[in-house]
Amino acid sequence: MSTFSGEDHTGLMDYLRVDNCFPMIEIKAYTADEINKQIYSRENVWKTLLKGESDRWKSINELILLLKTASNLNLKLKSSIIRDEWLEENKSYSYKLTVVL
Repeated sequence: MSTFSGEDHTGLMDYLRVDNCFPMIEIKAYTADEINKQIYSRENVWKTLLKGESDRWKSINELILLLKTASNLNLKLKSSIIRDEWLEENKSYSYKLTVVL
């Protein structure tokens, strides 16, 4: 929930209310390039924790350190996305993402 709160706080979700959205979801592992872009944006654009992020991290420095030490930085990932529809309320879903080294 804190990730959603942060995106909502930045205005990145201003284009449509969440309750008007479709049940299509996407799950993906971030590539090294995407993580480096996140690091850049947190060091240069959004330099403080966003609304809800303090539920997970104590400071912006802790978040940036987490990003800089992310295991995905050492993987050669292609952008692999799992797509599905979550149609049933209170149902659990599980997925498997295979990473080849």
